[in-house]
Amino acid sequence: MLMEKMTMESRSPVLRTPRLALFVPTDADRADVARLCADPQVMACFPRPLTSDEADAWFERIRAAHARDGFGVWTVKVLSAEGETFAGVVGLARPAFAPERVEILWRFLPNFWGRGYATEAARSVLAAALLPDREVLKGTGIELSPDLAATLERLGLEEIVAFTAAVNVRSEALKARLGMTHDPADDFDHPALSPHDRLSRHVLYRMSRDRMVKMSTKRRD
Repeated sequence: MLMEKMTMESRSPVLRTPRLALFVPTDADRADVARLCADPQVMACFPRPLTSDEADAWFERIRAAHARDGFGVWTVKVLSAEGETFAGVVGLARPAFAPERVEILWRFLPNFWGRGYATEAARSVLAAALLPDREVLKGTGIELSPDLAATLERLGLEEIVAFTAAVNVRSEALKARLGMTHDPADDFDHPALSPHDRLSRHVLYRMSRDRMVKMSTKRRD
């Protein structure tokens, strides 16, 4: 169960899957998040890796979002018999240039790539946000804390978006595996980047509540 003893971890996860546990970030996660944001492979499709100060500022924005909205970016721990290992982050955010939308985002350390962790984490967040009924989620192997379930139910999201630089083919492939839809007419130039920047052009993917319900029903059948 969600509130069972978590080895080496005093916090309770807000979401748990068969292999992963998601936590609200605390100061104990600061160094791990900084390491993630400084990794050149992780940040290859961003303008550059973040400095320590920049990563710290991003971490504080994450924590502020949780305090303000009741949701945000969570740390992801891989569960094993030995305990838990930090693998990356996944979560929901309001883009600064489009605060009326809610996006899903993720970053994972390279040694956790290729094992399905990012897909599992992102799929669980999409399901929790668009299908916040805890009984329905149990059928998908996802356990959600009562507080987060209540927050997401109040939020009542009808759609979640995801966007990335068009050159980020790994991220695009993951979005497709999640079942998100892409219409080239939605693609855009990122307002924070020069139009001539190699990362300027962005692709946008969508997941609607209706589509998530249909996908969940199909899996259970």
